[in-house]
Amino acid sequence: MNPVNQEIKQELKNLIEKIRIHKNNFKESQRKGSPSWLDLQTYSRAQWEYRHRHIARCLIRGRTYEQIEQKTRNDNKPSKDLIEKYKKEYMTRFQEQAEVIYAESYAGA
Repeated sequence: MNPVNQEIKQELKNLIEKIRIHKNNFKESQRKGSPSWLDLQTYSRAQWEYRHRHIARCLIRGRTYEQIEQKTRNDNKPSKDLIEKYKKEYMTRFQEQAEVIYAESYAGA
């Protein structure tokens, strides 16, 4: 597997962990009667970021949007601009990795 792809996958896993932590913290504070709005806000932002990064990664890997999200409400569509931003970021990282691999193979020959 491509090292950049593994890095991206690990970043997504870290985001999932962040989502779980803040979700649990918010629920626990709700049970105590004083909800932590900072945890709720962080949880929501992390969910938003994860969704868009996940879509960008899948699109780069050759999936269609319909394969990634089969059912979405009209009022819950992802931001195409944000997806494009993450795709550009990921493509830059893939390009840099390809240049490093090419330079190493050229230097070794």
